[in-house]
Amino acid sequence: MATGHPDPPIDLRVPGTDLTATDDRAYVVSRGAGALVSADLTGRQVLAQSNVADARAVAVADEVWVLTGSELVALEKEGLKETARIPIDGEPCPVAVDGDRVFVNGTTPLLTEVDATTHQVSRTVTDANSECGDVHTAFDSIWLSDNVGDVVYRVPLQMK
Repeated sequence: MATGHPDPPIDLRVPGTDLTATDDRAYVVSRGAGALVSADLTGRQVLAQSNVADARAVAVADEVWVLTGSELVALEKEGLKETARIPIDGEPCPVAVDGDRVFVNGTTPLLTEVDATTHQVSRTVTDANSECGDVHTAFDSIWLSDNVGDVVYRVPLQMK
């Protein structure tokens, strides 16, 4: 078993509450500060910061997607310039990205799917008992956990 010490922390200047990483960058959202920060992991420095009020969760693909209490905010990866705001019904919780599709788990609806190329809601899936959980994609499906009744849902990915 290998043991070691973590690298020294990168000073982000905001308290992080959710993060995602891709390639050589990390994107950290801070609910308390209402901000999103991108950090260069190899250069160990902050590259950009964007104010996103009520920021809760983050996912990244071709764009950076930040979930607030009522919207999905799209930002450019370079410079974190806002490109779109998409209203999300219910109380959205986590967000996941698979290619050009963005998935938001929430209360009602259980799932909101957004087309990342048009910035439009393309599908919703409802369930009477949904109560925020988590969302991931794998095996040609969207997987949603639900904090009510310890349930996991499988929703097939639809072909475009």
